[in-house]
Amino acid sequence: MGYFIQPILTDKASSETALAIQNREPLVFTRIALGSGRHRTDAGKKNDVAQVVHSLQVAQSVSTETADTIRIVARLDNSRIEREMIVNEIGVFAKRGNHEEFMYMYTWAEQGDVIPPKTSAYVYRDYDFNTTISKNSQITIQYNANNLVYASISELKSTETKLQNNIDNHSRDTSRHVSVEERTKWNGKAEATHRHKVADIDGLEAIIGNQTTNKANQSDLTGHISNRNNPHGVTKEQVGLGNVTNVEQASKSDFQHHLDNHNNPHGVTKTQVGLGNVINVEQASKQEFNAHTTNRKNPHNVTKEQVGLANVTNVEQASKTDFDAHARDTTKHITQQERTSWNGKADGRALTDHTGNRNNPHGVTKAQVGLGNVVNVEQASKSEFNSHSQNSTIHVSSVDKNRWNNAQLTKLTNDNGSAKTATGNWDSYVESGMYTGAGLTNSPKGSRSPLYVTVTKIDGQNVMQQAVDNANTFTAVRTKVNGVWGSWQVLPRLDMRVIPLEFESGVRPSRFALEGDNKIYVIGNVVILKYAIDGNSLENAPNNNSMYDKKIFRIPTSLLPAKRGGETESLPALYGKSDMVVSQYKNNSPAGSFFASEVFFNHKDGLCHTTPPIPPYQNYCNIFMWIKK
Repeated sequence: MGYFIQPILTDKASSETALAIQNREPLVFTRIALGSGRHRTDAGKKNDVAQVVHSLQVAQSVSTETADTIRIVARLDNSRIEREMIVNEIGVFAKRGNHEEFMYMYTWAEQGDVIPPKTSAYVYRDYDFNTTISKNSQITIQYNANNLVYASISELKSTETKLQNNIDNHSRDTSRHVSVEERTKWNGKAEATHRHKVADIDGLEAIIGNQTTNKANQSDLTGHISNRNNPHGVTKEQVGLGNVTNVEQASKSDFQHHLDNHNNPHGVTKTQVGLGNVINVEQASKQEFNAHTTNRKNPHNVTKEQVGLANVTNVEQASKTDFDAHARDTTKHITQQERTSWNGKADGRALTDHTGNRNNPHGVTKAQVGLGNVVNVEQASKSEFNSHSQNSTIHVSSVDKNRWNNAQLTKLTNDNGSAKTATGNWDSYVESGMYTGAGLTNSPKGSRSPLYVTVTKIDGQNVMQQAVDNANTFTAVRTKVNGVWGSWQVLPRLDMRVIPLEFESGVRPSRFALEGDNKIYVIGNVVILKYAIDGNSLENAPNNNSMYDKKIFRIPTSLLPAKRGGETESLPALYGKSDMVVSQYKNNSPAGSFFASEVFFNHKDGLCHTTPPIPPYQNYCNIFMWIKK
């Protein structure tokens, strides 16, 4: 089975788990997906495996190591596998309540795991994943396959021991079980139907006699019961009727008859009810009275003579208000003073001179013309004012106001876009934003200073921090759930270079080559070479030492394996893996078209050469791994 890296918790897993806690929704683990591809970048942001080849139901485990650990398990066997399957990636899937499914965690292996078909020997794989969710989060964990439970043999034996202990404890429980002594004692009890005579019980007859002596006989008791003259002298206060007078009360039927009598049974007069001046004639209803009072069509046929207007003609008259306004109109009417004043005015030329005088000959002030608050500065014209008021560039519109009022109010960075400076304790930084700081309390262990930390806030109690050190060699993440900070989780990194092969002239890659073929992978000091070459193209390859020895490609000399005494100059193949490499092309190429080949190298210039058979096979492939010199 291949080596799979530490599973990566996806971004979606963090956000959905926080929402499940906040909304009190269950987190349901649905399936485990097996794939033959691989996400090479941003695996935490993906929501599915690269290439699904099989899916498994998730089972609940009977045990976990700690209270905060959620265990997700599934088993695969090849009883239904029709052809060989290679597993390079695994994804664990979940969903929040009834929401959409998402990938919870992801892992991959460089070599992968080969699952043979059912026609080969029986093979099974157990996939066991643990994830940590704080026990203080009060989240409910569920599994789609609620009828499946995974247990190892040791766990089954432990469960068997617990059951046996429970049975033993139950067997020894004397509170729930009857002892031999209790059974004998209870079997000696009398039946429920058993009866005794008074004479059979010592002293009972005398006790009954003493209790019945001086008691009333039956006739006395009957007479007392039938006595209706209040033999005990009960008062009305004792029965809750202290306020009731001793007068005859009307029966219920008489009282009801009185209530139903609307013929003035008590002979009430109009004076008694305050209507002594009202005569006994038919009155208009309120509706009729209101209709009469609002009638503006002279219902009584009143004439103008009757109202003292006999001399008024039937033409429209000015209202009193209009008449008074006209009488006060000093513009249309002149007073005696105005008449005298105008008669004493200057002649026409003097008047013309005066009226043409634009230098305020009367000394009129701005207050006198109602402009006391206007300052003596240049005023804009109406056209200039309209142009200014319609200028949308210098004025704010309602759309602008709504956009600015609804804009984000929290500053994620400084005004110049740089990260905000953090000091003290990283636990204190719960507002969304970008921060940088060195030497803070609760920094992730193993990190270098300064740290670049991105904070994502759901609310003050649920926050996520992601940290990267200044050397870009360290990444960690942690969350605050329901007010409690979790520990920093360091994300693994793989420093790998990928170098394409430099083929010699005439050499071509196989048309069945996969994406990862014909490349050199450098991981630290480890070098891995994988190729798939068109065999027919080797006939056109340059010769090395003879016409049969063909140059195929070159490897940088800095990556060559160390040459030690007694070793050949052949590339160190991963023996036993050639057949596995060949099998990768079975689905894409005709049967028998791929063969493994041995390759030799020169220390001087990194040239790699081989001696293919004549005629050559259709395609050649292999994989080599070594420690560079």
